[in-house]
Amino acid sequence: MDRWVPYYVKVPRWSKRCVLFVILITIFLILFGPSYLRYLFWREVDVRVSTSCDINPLILDLYEEADLANARIHGYPQQDIRQFVLFVGNGYIGLPLNGDFSLYLKSGRTFSLQAPYYPAVKILIPAEYTEQSALHYTNGIAVVDKCYHNNIRVSYTYFAHRTIPSILVQEITIKNAFSEPFVLHLERRGHALWDSAKTRIIKMFNENKNMDEEFTVISGKVLDFSSNKRDNAVAVSVVTNTIPQTIKIPAFKTETFFVFSSVVYLHVTREEFDTAIKENENKAISNMKLALSKSYANLKKIHIDAWNHLWNTGFSISNSKVGGALNGDVINATIYYVLSSTLASYLEETSTLKTKTFVTNSLSYVEGCYGGKHQTLEADNLWGSMETIGEINYIVNLWLLTLEKQGCYNLVQAGADGVIQAMVLSFGSFHFQKQHLEFNMHPSFLHRTYHFRRINYGNQTHVNVTVEVDENDKAMLYVALDRSDKDYYACDGGCLDSPVPLGPQIQQFPVKLTKPFTSILYITSDKQHMEELRHTLHVKEVAEAPAQERTMIIMHKHGHHLGGLPTFFWVAIFTLIVIFHLFLMKLIYNEYWSQDKYKLRTQDSHYKTHTKYRFLQ
Repeated sequence: MDRWVPYYVKVPRWSKRCVLFVILITIFLILFGPSYLRYLFWREVDVRVSTSCDINPLILDLYEEADLANARIHGYPQQDIRQFVLFVGNGYIGLPLNGDFSLYLKSGRTFSLQAPYYPAVKILIPAEYTEQSALHYTNGIAVVDKCYHNNIRVSYTYFAHRTIPSILVQEITIKNAFSEPFVLHLERRGHALWDSAKTRIIKMFNENKNMDEEFTVISGKVLDFSSNKRDNAVAVSVVTNTIPQTIKIPAFKTETFFVFSSVVYLHVTREEFDTAIKENENKAISNMKLALSKSYANLKKIHIDAWNHLWNTGFSISNSKVGGALNGDVINATIYYVLSSTLASYLEETSTLKTKTFVTNSLSYVEGCYGGKHQTLEADNLWGSMETIGEINYIVNLWLLTLEKQGCYNLVQAGADGVIQAMVLSFGSFHFQKQHLEFNMHPSFLHRTYHFRRINYGNQTHVNVTVEVDENDKAMLYVALDRSDKDYYACDGGCLDSPVPLGPQIQQFPVKLTKPFTSILYITSDKQHMEELRHTLHVKEVAEAPAQERTMIIMHKHGHHLGGLPTFFWVAIFTLIVIFHLFLMKLIYNEYWSQDKYKLRTQDSHYKTHTKYRFLQ
């Protein structure tokens, strides 16, 4: 009987190395893959355009602002997918930069009156172009950039001046990167569709150019059908630059020019119309002279400073990745549209001392605001679509109506300064009583970070309140004053503890849940009032609010219940499992196939041995 050696399956060394290599690559991709992919691809989507044109520096500067929800850039992927109207306004005049660029006038609470006047000037270039646009909320400025493939770039900057409300400004910058000069045609529809309009030409001294300049005065009647009055006529007068038909741009040069429109209007009866037109024209001319008396850089700076002043008071919220969640970009867009539809009388250069005194008094009298039982962050109808001027008017009207009916009438009457105060109060259901300010948000809603910035307490005091969730998923309150005219104190829910003095240093307070429910924070300048307040709340139980649901916090942070692990991680794990099973199947297959080979070799060996033995016999 022949002696034989069993045939074993031997896995090739290269297979082991391959599997080890795949495992190492998989681990590397799990740890570092997402960041590298974002670096290589996502960043390109943010700041590049798919044409031969670079991104406009004016818009590029706004990317950081867009990350902070202070600006809206068309097509910016980090922001809400909803599209908003590119719009500039100051509570007196408004101009949507989508559609036909027609002028809107105030009627009631909103810009519901469309005038048959089109103030924007367009550069006509018969070539393909790539368009970029952005809206800077905190500066009140819109930018539209058109880059043509024949080496010409046209940038339009628009703003409705905040302190001279009748002035609408359009800055046009044309860059010729071609080796030859270009002659470009200018177009403005103006009053072409305004049947009742009458025009005349005047000359005014432009201090920026140090020369007389020609202006066109346009006056006519606009019917306001939204008015419930019997006489719905509106007398409108416009003073604007007389623009040339063409402009020549030398080779490798950049030219900038400005288009100003001064608009004055008044709701009148038929008998008052002629007199009103004359007064409107004189006022429009006077406002135009006021604008021309300033350098363009100074005029723009005054406008930006005024908008920045309004945004000193504000609100920020941590970003949520839950589908349909309300985030900062939508909140700030809504605030911007409401402020753009509201006059800032205190900031206007033409406001009288009487008007400014009225605004100051209105800002001081805040008792009863905000009286709603729930914060407006939870009111879905206040955060609706704003893709058309009609939808904007609906949202603005609903906001102003809500604030007026919830005790903030005096703040709304004060104009934009008061409106933003009232909106911020409503976000957290803050409520001004006669002797204190209370924070009424229920602890169950404190699963995100909130920051309420510079709430005015009597015009001389600014209160900052922050809500943060700690590592134990418990919400904590942080309070500080960045300005005060006297001593202020605070206490948490139930006010059972001694009043804590407030100042520029941040003071921490726990969030307490009482039975029956009371506010979670009280602030006052009257220490005795706060010490007595505890006896009037009549709470039965006071305890620290329970920790927030971990699942809810994870959902807000990551958009899923997977504890922060990215989707790429699970794809990698799945891939690793598949590779392992394929490798295992390969081993089994090789083992099975080797057994068959072994049987054949054994049989063949026996056959040869037996044949050899018979042959030898």
